[in-house]
Amino acid sequence: MDPNALESAAEEAGTAPLHELNQRETPFVTRRYHVWPGNNSFFCSGRIMMGPGPASCLVTLAIILVPSGTFFLSTVACLAQHGCNAGAIAGVTAAIVLWILYTFFRTAVCDPGVIPRRAGYADPNVKLPASQGVVMNGRVVTLKYCVTCNIYRPPRCSHCKVCDNCVDRFDHHCPWVGNCIGRRNYFWFLQFTFSSALFAIYISLFALYAMLLEGGMWPPAPAPPVSWSDALVAGARALPATVSVLLICLLSLLFTGTLSVFHACLASVNMTTAEKMKGLGAAGPWAYTRGCSQNWRALLCDPTPPSLVEPLEEVQIVPPSPSGRARSEPGGW
Repeated sequence: MDPNALESAAEEAGTAPLHELNQRETPFVTRRYHVWPGNNSFFCSGRIMMGPGPASCLVTLAIILVPSGTFFLSTVACLAQHGCNAGAIAGVTAAIVLWILYTFFRTAVCDPGVIPRRAGYADPNVKLPASQGVVMNGRVVTLKYCVTCNIYRPPRCSHCKVCDNCVDRFDHHCPWVGNCIGRRNYFWFLQFTFSSALFAIYISLFALYAMLLEGGMWPPAPAPPVSWSDALVAGARALPATVSVLLICLLSLLFTGTLSVFHACLASVNMTTAEKMKGLGAAGPWAYTRGCSQNWRALLCDPTPPSLVEPLEEVQIVPPSPSGRARSEPGGW
């Protein structure tokens, strides 16, 4: 085949819908992310992999950055006027915000542990058992067959209906990061959740302190001090932007705090959200727990397994048979 024609066909595959591939008459080579069967989004020529909802990340970033910016402009400025070390407060706040953004992107912009699909059988009459049992560590584990991915799912793996992928140690699909939470990003999800909850407490305390200062709770002598309630009301009237930041942080803490406690309990017994929602482990001792301390040691210290997804791999798209579908084969020509 002419190399120029081959390159042109590969470029067309980057924008062609998957159903059009079944209508191609000649084989062509393209990158795997061009014909990715799941609902993931790829950027930077396939080097960045995200879930199907990258727009939801913008909402989460706004929830992080807008209150943080308002805190700098209103609360920190008020504290500086009252003689507080505003430079130290601003530096610590900026460091926390950067850490939260780092954990957010490590959670959202990654492969959560997708198990690649396998090509289906050419003979449509071949039907595999819906499940099969295998012996692992001296006990029988049931592996269920995924008809979408054409694989027997490993233990603790589930198919995400949003991303349309089987994900190893699937926990849940998080709309706030627009991605699945699985084996490869659960650690960073916990870091993001815990850090967000602590940051909400941090901002709330400084916001309350600034309102009390502005309301005259601790006036310079010889002025008499006022009650904390009067000072809080007066400070709220003087600092409406700080009040809005406080309310947002309290609402955020209600969500992130509850989520942090919930996942801390799950991590202590090495259980996922999906397993908890299915009621697994309720009938007796949970099979995957190794004790609270060992569960946390494994979560915090075990290395992240390598990704099984290769978006930049060259695949050959083979024309469909009269009764079949187009299929991809690794390795190009």
